[in-house]
Amino acid sequence: MAKLRTITGRALLRRVSHLSPLMRNDTRWSSTFEMVERYLKLQPLIVQLGHNLLVENEIQPLLLRRAEHERVKSLARDLEKFEGVTKELQKATLTLSAVRRLFDQVVKEFPALKTRLAATAPIFNNPNLEQGLVKIQRREAVTIAERSACAEFKSTALERAPTREDSSDSIVKAAFKKTKV
Repeated sequence: MAKLRTITGRALLRRVSHLSPLMRNDTRWSSTFEMVERYLKLQPLIVQLGHNLLVENEIQPLLLRRAEHERVKSLARDLEKFEGVTKELQKATLTLSAVRRLFDQVVKEFPALKTRLAATAPIFNNPNLEQGLVKIQRREAVTIAERSACAEFKSTALERAPTREDSSDSIVKAAFKKTKV
């Protein structure tokens, strides 16, 4: 795909499509999904250019073989699932309980990810906290260890009660306070 991003490569592609190849961005995993998706759109169009033109521009040897192309299609199906999970994880209303449900489903479909996403994965710094918060959100019974880990987050009725605050004490309120004309 990198060869098709050159001036010559883009000129060739313009004969059959307005699309150009996408390259992977190391800081965005979704760019891998987008790159594979774009390849699958461009591949049949590239073949339309004809064997001689592809050989002349040194693109033919870079094309994937049929078995490799099938593997890319399979990869695209898996990446599409991960893309859906990624989009869901970006929602502001997502709870830790919902994240756990998502991760459990990912582990169910992709067991190799268990070491990273399972509730007991070694990557968690405080599994009792994570499991305790999930159980609290689900209104399930928590263990003593989970209760202890979550204790810092417990608020009293007094803390939850609305406090009366003078608007002059709040920078935010003062900044947005309407001035009388």
